[in-house]
Amino acid sequence: MAEATRHVEKVATRAVGSGLTVEVRVVEGNEPTEASPFDVRWEAIRTAVTAAYPDALTVPYTMLGASDARHAARITEAVYRFSPLFMSAAQRAGVHGVDERVTADSLVRGVRFYRALLEG
Repeated sequence: MAEATRHVEKVATRAVGSGLTVEVRVVEGNEPTEASPFDVRWEAIRTAVTAAYPDALTVPYTMLGASDARHAARITEAVYRFSPLFMSAAQRAGVHGVDERVTADSLVRGVRFYRALLEG
């Protein structure tokens, strides 16, 4: 987070010019967790995704925002932030909100994913 703060200060200072002083204060935040390795655990997830969504391509991405994974990262080196549920943009926007839901087909595929992951 310190690196991001320095970057924001630098960009803001450049934007306002040398006549003004820019100070960035972090009110609340956490350092990002480390990226999880591409090893047998990643392969297990990839294989389980294929079992639930045969046409899907499993690729890594950067998760923006905090998740409960930051707590697990304190005790393990591999924390994969992942949900095997297909959700539309509207459904993703409603996560943890009123009337949160997924389709029955998505739930069935989620169960298929977890079975494949646990059974190996």
